[in-house]
Formats: sequence, C-alpha cells, structure tokens
Amino acid sequence: MEESKNLSRQNEELLAENSKLRDCIHILTAPRSDRAPRPEIRSERSDGVVLSVECARAAYRVWGAYCMATCRPQPTEWKDLPQESKDALAKEASLVLSGMPSYERHNSRMADKKADGWTYGLAEDAQQKTSPEFLPYGQLPQERRMLDALFEGAVSATAVALRGF
Repeated sequence: MEESKNLSRQNEELLAENSKLRDCIHILTAPRSDRAPRPEIRSERSDGVVLSVECARAAYRVWGAYCMATCRPQPTEWKDLPQESKDALAKEASLVLSGMPSYERHNSRMADKKADGWTYGLAEDAQQKTSPEFLPYGQLPQERRMLDALFEGAVSATAVALRGF
C-alpha cells in the first residue's frame, strides 16, 4: 500500500513538472511581437560554430524559463557567463547537432570532468570539484534526464529555425 502511495505521489509530481514545462513552452512560443527581437547571428566564424553557439544560447534561455516556471533561482544572464561556461554549452549543443544520444553526451561530460579532477559529491561544488552527476546516466534523477531532453529539444528546434525550416 505504501509503495502504491509513493508511486502515486511521484506521478503527481511528474504531472506538475509537465504542467510547468508547458508554461515554459508557452512563454517561448509567444508571438514574435511579444518578445524581444532575435539578435543577429554572428558570422565571423564557421557556420557550425555559430550555429552551436546560437543553439546553446537559446537552450540556456529555455533553461532560464524552466527555472522561472519551477520557482528556482534564475541563472546568470548569457552575456555574464564565463567564456568557459559558454564554450561548454556550445560543445554540448554541437554534440546534440551531431546526433549523439543523451547518455553518450553525459559520458563525454563526465570524462571531461574526471580528467579535470572532478569526483562524485552530494552537491555541485566548483572549488571542491564535486558533482552529483557522477553517476551512470540511467541512475541520474528523472529531473536531470528531463533537463537533458529539454536542452536537446531547444537546440534542435533552434537549429531548424536558424536553418530556415
């Protein structure tokens, strides 16, 4: 009986998260006149690099909308992010655009962090170099895997839009 109650509670939480995601999608799909104009796409670098940077920027904005919809702290503005963070997001976007599955992207991120001295920890701590993501992809919390899917969807949709449908 207790297990049934736990499953029911988990299902209710997932439905609430889905409702919040629908709110995010509504915000992002509002008519263009309701949103700020899209910035010009930089063309000083190769199209692939520009595309991955613009897709990463859009996915980061989607994540910000998700944070707003779920009453989480708002992330730093893109323009204020350290270049290292922007580069990591652009790399992740390029992996999405190459068709790499989520679990392989996760393994790639963990390999990069491990090479840089990161280990498993209960909280993300840049000074201690610990992360709760040092788990096999299938053992990550549902919300973390959902955020990967949200990032992937935002990158893919942005690429389609920028390429001209």
